[in-house]
Amino acid sequence: MRKRSALATATTNAPEKTSLTRYLTRDQATKFLRQQGIPMGRTALEKLAVRGDGPRYVIINGRALYEAADILAWIVEQSVRPVTIMRRGRARKTVVIDSP
Repeated sequence: MRKRSALATATTNAPEKTSLTRYLTRDQATKFLRQQGIPMGRTALEKLAVRGDGPRYVIINGRALYEAADILAWIVEQSVRPVTIMRRGRARKTVVIDSP
């Protein structure tokens, strides 16, 4: 029985990439957000990145790059559901709480 090299084993177990991911610059990401109906500018996206609240990104050569799928996932994560507070059998006010 012949032993396979570690490289050959790793190569055969590696997931196949059928298409390359196209990364968006921060300006392109803000344009993409606007196309999705999210009115957000570059400065707001920068602030979210600094706080760690924005979409996932990578830094390559000092530039933040975003994947469209990560931006869409971030939009979904921002969804909230309204809850009506009842007092004496009547709705008094509606508040928004984070989705579970």
